[in-house]
Amino acid sequence: SKFVGVLTVSDRAFNKEEGYTDKSGPELVSLLKNSFPDYTIETDLVPDDVDKIRSMLEKWIKSNFQLIFTTGGTGFSPRDVTPEAVDSLLDRKAPGLVTAMINFSLNITPHAMLSRPVAGIAKRTLILTLPGSPKAVKENFQAVLPALPHALNQLTQTSDSHNPQSKGTSKEQISNKGHTHGHCLCSAGTGDHGRGSKYRMVSVEEAQQLIKDSLPPPRLLTLPWEVSLTYTLAQDVIAQVPLPPFSASIMDGYAVRSEDGKGQRRVIGVIGAGKGSNQVVEKGTVIKITTGAPVPSGADAVVMVENTHLVEQTSTDEVVVEILDEKILAGQNIRPIGFDFRAGDIILTAGTRIGPAEIAVLAAGHVPTVQVYAPPVVAILSTGDELVSPGTNPNQWQVLDSNRPLLKSLLSEASNGRWKVIDLGIVADQSPLLVEKVESGLSVADVLVTSGGVSMGEFDLLKPLLEEKGNVLFGRVNMKPGKPLTVAKVMWGHGNESRSKLIFGLPGNPTSTFVTSHLFVLPCLRALESGSFGLRRISARLDQTIGGDKVRPEFVRVFVSWDESESRFVAKCVAGGHTASSNIRNCVSSNGLVKVDAAHDLYKD
Repeated sequence: SKFVGVLTVSDRAFNKEEGYTDKSGPELVSLLKNSFPDYTIETDLVPDDVDKIRSMLEKWIKSNFQLIFTTGGTGFSPRDVTPEAVDSLLDRKAPGLVTAMINFSLNITPHAMLSRPVAGIAKRTLILTLPGSPKAVKENFQAVLPALPHALNQLTQTSDSHNPQSKGTSKEQISNKGHTHGHCLCSAGTGDHGRGSKYRMVSVEEAQQLIKDSLPPPRLLTLPWEVSLTYTLAQDVIAQVPLPPFSASIMDGYAVRSEDGKGQRRVIGVIGAGKGSNQVVEKGTVIKITTGAPVPSGADAVVMVENTHLVEQTSTDEVVVEILDEKILAGQNIRPIGFDFRAGDIILTAGTRIGPAEIAVLAAGHVPTVQVYAPPVVAILSTGDELVSPGTNPNQWQVLDSNRPLLKSLLSEASNGRWKVIDLGIVADQSPLLVEKVESGLSVADVLVTSGGVSMGEFDLLKPLLEEKGNVLFGRVNMKPGKPLTVAKVMWGHGNESRSKLIFGLPGNPTSTFVTSHLFVLPCLRALESGSFGLRRISARLDQTIGGDKVRPEFVRVFVSWDESESRFVAKCVAGGHTASSNIRNCVSSNGLVKVDAAHDLYKD
């Protein structure tokens, strides 16, 4: 079993101070459950006391907890002693994690410089101190989350590398390819050293982080609100008018003076929605009013029609009505000016995807235009002398190119058609032709996605070209399928027109193209149009045992569905025929990927 400890350090919570409830500990537990579903979480609470903090941490360290978070006691108060207690236990410090937390929080508030985080390793346990507020806990957790799986894997490998019994697990991490939020936990082993390759093998998580850190700056658009549906806001939206712009009745009834109370009143007029009145409600009078109509002068409440009795009327008008409410409160059944929002209020925040409800808010706020992220432009290219386009007749030594149709449909489905996809066709394994195609793609696209030409064969020409054009972020990934995946960052253009762009060199086998697209290409493109990089991860029950590869983490294609009888997701392997990466049939019907650690099995639950 794998354990993570959450230790809340707080005098107020420990002493059960009246009116005080610890919220940071539960917030952290919730974050851990979502990000580390296969870990057992234990919690405890201690006062701001060095000895008591140390005692609890030592207990968990001796119990071989893989990860410990403390929350609280990291400030400047004399009683804030958590950093000192933790620091005294560490064998090795982790300044990179500390820097990540501080930098992340400083982008949100300058008060982050008043926190004193500590991170490091005690025996086989990684310990991090977080602040005491739920907001700061969430920020700091998000800052270090990308590095935690790799860090824990390194600690585990160090601990278990000589243990022949270290095989097997009973939980699954599934990256659902149809969504964007969440985080993909991936192993960081090195596995096959790749004879002759000069590229260091990186973990999936490290590769994702390198891509995230190298994303081109997003392009922005200013659009009329009417055509902004499905776009993502790049800046906050400010209301130009209040809503409602006048005090409005929320009921059909009668505008009254609350101080008059119950009794018979003379009806002096009628006000409908969209119409005003110069009449004034005075003592002993009321005005009949409809829902949404402006409340007239003199009235400070509305009595619904159900709480009245009509006493006298003519053939056309009501004359006298009896108010039946025993007690009438000022403001009753009235929406004051700006009740929903005021002019100048932020009504939508940056990062919000615009849907029908957001369109309604923009309309109500009288917002003429919005600034949004421009959908990325993607160029796709297949490489290989053996390839011909679908619809043509290949000779006996050629194969039909399935990767471009795969990528085009994948990109279209993932973006609901928003992303512009430029098909560069097929290029032969000849360096001048490849250079021409790559340059043409970079001239028109934000991201270039190629397939093939990244392995170690004599005619695999893409990696040398990428080295010449820019900076290769990585050239091998510790995963199956998809090990040869290569990603490079290049600068394209001249002077002020120069922009950074990414080139994805996907392996040529279709299943490798499919898997690496979901794990790397789609998160990149989504980040360019939303500002958020990530994958959705869920837990599910496997319907069969999956044996892992002996050397590399493997991403198995599954179909995930919700089982009503079990009230949880169930993942079913969809492999059709053999599971070699050349066989695209083993991706058919899949909507998720299960990660199986190297030399491990995932067992049917």
